[in-house]
Amino acid sequence: MTKNTISTKTNHLALLLGAFLAVGSACQAQGPDSQNQSTQQAAQAASVVGPSCAGAQASSKDPATEKFCVALHYVTYTKDGKPTMTNDQVAKEVTGMNKVWDQCGINFQAEAVDPVNPADKHLEYQPSGMGAMDDIRKAYADDTRFLVASTGAWTMGGAAVAWT
Repeated sequence: MTKNTISTKTNHLALLLGAFLAVGSACQAQGPDSQNQSTQQAAQAASVVGPSCAGAQASSKDPATEKFCVALHYVTYTKDGKPTMTNDQVAKEVTGMNKVWDQCGINFQAEAVDPVNPADKHLEYQPSGMGAMDDIRKAYADDTRFLVASTGAWTMGGAAVAWT
């Protein structure tokens, strides 16, 4: 594994986890009754890339052992049809995140992995600064999942990741 690959993965993980920690316990789902929740989990699990949070919930009703499931929306920039991350790379990254955060009762699942051409949204493949991250979030974020955007290398070096 190259130094650049490790740095890129570290950046992805650090920014994503920073976003999660910023919202803290406010992320606890106030979901529907258990039958509807099971139906929703089954539908989500069918489209999940990599590990799923379905069934990861603690069997106890004790809030202290309840697990949180953080839904992720990966956007991978493409250049000449080649994405910055493949589904296998996303699955491996989410698996690694779950190994670290499961001890805290937190699991992640990639509910969508969308290869996108940034030019379609008037964005740069290689962002030139931190201000570009706001534009990335505006273009691809939704209200139900954390956004993880894998771009081309920044023009000032390194990989860029936008999270929200």
